[in-house]
Amino acid sequence: MPRNKRPLYSSLRDLVRVSLRDLKPIQIEQKPNTVRMSVCTRIFLIVLACIGLILTTFLVGNYLAPAGSFLNRVASPIQRGFSAIGNAFSKASERNRSVDELTNENAVLRQQLEALQYENTVQKVQLEKLAELSELYELDLSYADYPKTGAEIISVSPGNWMDSIMINKGSSEGMKDYYPVLTGGGLLGCIRTVSYHSSEIMTLLSSDSYIYGEILRSGDRVGVTGSESLQQENLCQIEFVMDKVDIAVGDEIVTSSLSTVYPPGIRIGMITEIREKGDGVNGIAYLEPYARIRDASTVLIITDDLPAEEDSAP
Repeated sequence: MPRNKRPLYSSLRDLVRVSLRDLKPIQIEQKPNTVRMSVCTRIFLIVLACIGLILTTFLVGNYLAPAGSFLNRVASPIQRGFSAIGNAFSKASERNRSVDELTNENAVLRQQLEALQYENTVQKVQLEKLAELSELYELDLSYADYPKTGAEIISVSPGNWMDSIMINKGSSEGMKDYYPVLTGGGLLGCIRTVSYHSSEIMTLLSSDSYIYGEILRSGDRVGVTGSESLQQENLCQIEFVMDKVDIAVGDEIVTSSLSTVYPPGIRIGMITEIREKGDGVNGIAYLEPYARIRDASTVLIITDDLPAEEDSAP
């Protein structure tokens, strides 16, 4: 049969019926006292612990020294390999950087060199032009009695034979046939044909050129002619009778008063060589013009109206 539960109030009554002497006092459990150490004791223990650690490290290090040496021997080649690889990459990077820097520096230096070369060329041309103009100015002063005008050379004869030269002045600027033309140093030739804005100059190197000249030292008159065989050497020639003409190497030749194209006294050139023609009677002298024909860029034209009835080939 099921056991009957006692009601709660009944249990409380039973508890009340318990005798007071049967009740035991409640004992409170106390924790044991903790150990208390002085400051000196603590310091002493810490010092002992440190000494122990030092001894332990020393002893263990002595035992592990062979193992550490072995590990060092094994790891050393690997470390050297990694170090070599790192150095190689570092050097390659440094080389690449150096090459790039040198390339950029070379490009800058090349540009500077080209600029300096261009500037040097310009200055050289300007100095040559100044020297030429100075010589023309001296010629102008030397022949101050003759009216003159300047002109620029615009072209030369084909093949650079310097047989003829074109200038940038023609009939519209008052140019006429047979006007004498001077350039740096002396006589260049004369105008052969005239167009409206340009004129052709026959130089004294042309095989068609004939100029009455005079030996400045002796006063003897000679004929100065051009020759195709001498054009490349920038020379003219003088044929003469040896026992009638006093001429020598170094003699200066000027224009003669016999010419109706060229005013007298204009410098033509200097004798550089004399040869016999082989018959014992005639000789030939080679004359180097004072005019720098191949380098000329500016000329002076004597514009005085002179008669053109001189030689058929001036």
